[in-house]
Amino acid sequence: MQEEHSIADLCDALAVSRSGYHAWAARVPGPSAQADARFARAGSILLLWRAKWAIAL
Repeated sequence: MQEEHSIADLCDALAVSRSGYHAWAARVPGPSAQADARFARAGSILLLWRAKWAIAL
């Protein structure tokens, strides 16, 4: 998306400050987001395992 629109234009359209956007983009994910990412990875591993062994659970 950055190729089509600048960060400044997007921030203006969404009525957010550029510094606020950059602070959000650089933040460390919180505990809930980290847990979601772990579950997503675990789900991907399970799908790969099931596909390899053709096991329906």
